[in-house]
Amino acid sequence: MPTSDEILYDHRTAERAFEQTRTERAAYAVASLPRLDVALASAFFVEQARRLRAPEVARELAKIHPDLLPPDAADRIETSAWALWFAHTTWLAESSGKTSAKLRVTTLQAATELKRRMTKVATFVLDDDPTAAAELAAIASGVGHADLASDLARLARLYARHADDLASAGPRYRAADARRARELSAAILAELGEGDPDGETTWRNETSRAFQLAEETWDRTRAFLHAIDFEHGEERYPSVWSIRPGRRAERRSEDADDDGETPSGA
Repeated sequence: MPTSDEILYDHRTAERAFEQTRTERAAYAVASLPRLDVALASAFFVEQARRLRAPEVARELAKIHPDLLPPDAADRIETSAWALWFAHTTWLAESSGKTSAKLRVTTLQAATELKRRMTKVATFVLDDDPTAAAELAAIASGVGHADLASDLARLARLYARHADDLASAGPRYRAADARRARELSAAILAELGEGDPDGETTWRNETSRAFQLAEETWDRTRAFLHAIDFEHGEERYPSVWSIRPGRRAERRSEDADDDGETPSGA
């Protein structure tokens, strides 16, 4: 079976998947683009979906009640992955350079303080959760305004996933912070997007929604896989945030040496 680095982009498949997931993507608010190689992330999701079709894995998943996990989980993961790949590829084609827009001081101050508080609470409570700890480390490393928007969106999702655990942090935990983080993330993107060409903004937003759909579709299935394979689940069925550039990234680096700078995630 091809690995993430070996799966090639198929435009027709990707475009069809994008149309098929239009309703599902619309349910997500716009967030900043993930600090990942999005093309590699898309291939990662495709690879994981295909692994789920292995007879031994499919048999275990088939035992789960359909109200908890749809029988076509593998198909949903792969479709969302191709939709993400299509959106990102189209966004790269539309992209015409970075915006010169600046954040309002009040937005920046509020967002920075909220990120600091939410990160501190989540780190304190979720330190023993390796997946959450890895994501928090990535969030803490963010720099720049676009990263700040992405970090707030990720913190909001983290707060939603671990609401019960985080509530134990006492007065330091504020349930309303998740909603406020989503609002500020959207505000940052809106301010940074002022003056962007319509096409670029549209496809950047589509990439954002498509990534959220693909990540959550995979994570929903991954949770059951971890329960089934308690000892090795994290290693065998990792988060998308665990991916590392392989041959595709090396190939882009070689191309950049020959032809000049190559856009990230191309």
